[in-house]
Amino acid sequence: VNGSPFYEFGFRIPLQKINWLQVTGDITVQALCIIGNGPASGAGGAKGAGLLMSSTQENLPPMLGPPILHPILPFKAMIPGGMIPKRTVIMKGLVNSNAKNFQISFKVGYTNDIALHINPRLNKNTLIRNSFINGTWGEEEKDVVKNPFHQGEHFDISIRSGEKQYKVYVNGYHCFNYPHRLTNLQQVDTLEADGDIKLCFVHF
Repeated sequence: VNGSPFYEFGFRIPLQKINWLQVTGDITVQALCIIGNGPASGAGGAKGAGLLMSSTQENLPPMLGPPILHPILPFKAMIPGGMIPKRTVIMKGLVNSNAKNFQISFKVGYTNDIALHINPRLNKNTLIRNSFINGTWGEEEKDVVKNPFHQGEHFDISIRSGEKQYKVYVNGYHCFNYPHRLTNLQQVDTLEADGDIKLCFVHF
């Protein structure tokens, strides 16, 4: 739960007989993804299943379509409408056991300016954030209370755009904020990822 082990429940029914999932109660399901070695389904015939549930919270833009399952790196995708305020991007994956670094970038497609570049450097135990504007890198930000990325471990990243800054959560916990250096958020319409990771789920 939220990136940490919670509970183990022993099997009481043979696994091959379990073929339905039901969610009920006082929650709003925004997105659901079943990841595993089941029949091929989802984007590009990836193994697993994905189900999109549009958010019912007022004033939140809806998620823009079905999740992308098990994309190949380097990964690149368009974000229709750009990273407008309250838009959220969710990425789940696995850091390679011998990982040195990886990158996630939110870019302006037609200029290649980078509004937000997230660069965990596992070999240096740092988490770099920066922007690349008009051909020049800006000042790096690297302060975090705790670096949540580790070799051989799964991660769950949520990047939400606000009026003045991006808010980034990792494994359910707030990791850092990043003030907007490019203020025309509609132009930030491209998501890229590459490096020493395996992605299993991307949704925006």
